[in-house]
Amino acid sequence: MEQRQESCLYRAVFFAFRFCRNQSAWVFLLIIVLGASLMFVGAGTCLAASEAPASAMMAAGGKLFAKNCAACHQVSGKGIPGTFPPLAGNANLKDTKLVVRTIHDGKSGPITVNGAKFNSIMPPIGAGFSPGQIAAVATYVRNSWGNSFGAVTKSEVPALLQTKRQPAKQVAPRAEAAPAEAPAAVPMEYAPPDSRMLPASLKGLPRGGRLFRLYCAGCHGATARGGAVAFAGMNAPSLMHVPVAAIPVFMREGPGPMPAFQKEVLSHQDVEAVAKYVGFLQRKPHPGGFALGFLGPVAEGFVAMIGLLVIVLCAIWIEKGEKG
Repeated sequence: MEQRQESCLYRAVFFAFRFCRNQSAWVFLLIIVLGASLMFVGAGTCLAASEAPASAMMAAGGKLFAKNCAACHQVSGKGIPGTFPPLAGNANLKDTKLVVRTIHDGKSGPITVNGAKFNSIMPPIGAGFSPGQIAAVATYVRNSWGNSFGAVTKSEVPALLQTKRQPAKQVAPRAEAAPAEAPAAVPMEYAPPDSRMLPASLKGLPRGGRLFRLYCAGCHGATARGGAVAFAGMNAPSLMHVPVAAIPVFMREGPGPMPAFQKEVLSHQDVEAVAKYVGFLQRKPHPGGFALGFLGPVAEGFVAMIGLLVIVLCAIWIEKGEKG
């Protein structure tokens, strides 16, 4: 390519010299400058066109982003102030290795984006992605919302994810068949359990419970009683006294630091299923006995340990009494 450009340049200079040999020197120089400028502008345009991401990859990355990332970073890429950093106008996305490893491995701890500090946890959403899917998501976030950092190819991803250094002494590898690429997988896909045997009042609860544990339990807890959010410096409120009819509104609007779950992330049926599950948690069946706040195996295990300690102390007291 470069040799062809140099050849064209030499030909242009030669013909310009023959045409302008009887003209003044400034005309000759002007033609040379114009020809060289047009050639370099054309080469730069071709290079920019070759680096532009393909529309098919952008479309695939957009679908994966909407399903796996938009709940926190938002469809607009603006994130949630103070909680989840924006991707729009994020200069950190220029680092291809950082983007690919963050998608695959997740990230936690303090970071600074556009002068604002964030300290939250991003799960490893891309741990089950194929290299092609990781490249698609990376390309989408690096070239959307005003960003223009170029495409990421499928072949780049394995090298960017490799963390082990090569040993000093190289050993000839054994001849083995190349492993097949992992099938396309989306970690947040799920198959609700069969609920045909449930009564009509409980229809949809398995689906709502799975969605709640996937999107909501990280902040509000598995029992919807709220609590401290790790690394965020805030407390998620309890949902025990929130009207069930208000749950879909809160999920769509995202009050305060709560993510707004757009329709690209959760459909209308999904939101209604989550609201129904929260209502079930508020009025769950009580078979009797001590409920222990419905806090699950942690509270039950704590009480069981106290009970075992009491039994052991009683056994020691009885044994000493017999010896006395």
